[in-house]
Amino acid sequence: MPIDPPYEANIIADIQRQIAAGELKPDDRLPSLPALTEHYGCSTGSVRNALKRLKDLGVLKSHQGIGYFVA
Repeated sequence: MPIDPPYEANIIADIQRQIAAGELKPDDRLPSLPALTEHYGCSTGSVRNALKRLKDLGVLKSHQGIGYFVA
């Protein structure tokens, strides 16, 4: 399994922590890509890659043009 770049790994860990803590629940919508980019202080690409990885892991689901949701 490849190692995620630092920003991506931190985003993945933070979102997984929020889900485990019950701060994010199934079907909750995540903030927009620009909002997450500002929150994490990194590039849009890093946030997009982290969200894609979480989707690949089955943690998130996405709806075209709507956003990402907790699976």
